[in-house]
Amino acid sequence: PATLEGSVADDGANGPESDVSNNDDDATIDPDPSAELAVDIDVTVDPVNIGDAVEFTITVENLGPSVAASTVLTVDVPPGLGGATPPAGCSPAGSNTWNCSLGDLAPGAPVVFVAPGTADSHELTMSATAASPTDRDGADDTETATANRPPTADDTTAETQNRDPVSI
Repeated sequence: PATLEGSVADDGANGPESDVSNNDDDATIDPDPSAELAVDIDVTVDPVNIGDAVEFTITVENLGPSVAASTVLTVDVPPGLGGATPPAGCSPAGSNTWNCSLGDLAPGAPVVFVAPGTADSHELTMSATAASPTDRDGADDTETATANRPPTADDTTAETQNRDPVSI
């Protein structure tokens, strides 16, 4: 915030001013009344195998300087994350999407959501986007995290065996 100081002088149109002690005033204004949201996602298992317990942790934080008004988090849940249910404060918005109402988010007060489930796939990618009408930009408002199984020798052999023959 910045402080402005100033004086008001009487132009004498209504006669001489009798009280000049009230001509000075100070005002504090916030030149940047915006927020800056940041999203982070961590995953507990990487690499992942089918049947593994997997937990995605989503953190939303307002880096300030002002309150992030009416903040909403949209989470795209991996289709291969079995048994995942929206955490408290979130509701389903489609087969693999959750909407979470965070309300007004104060600077420096992170909100953490945990999404546990079971891997039904060898690749799980979750993304989350935070939005607020008072966020100054969207540069770091989306985060993506992936847990996957790297190819094994068995995968390479199967891929080689399934190739079509080549004629020369």
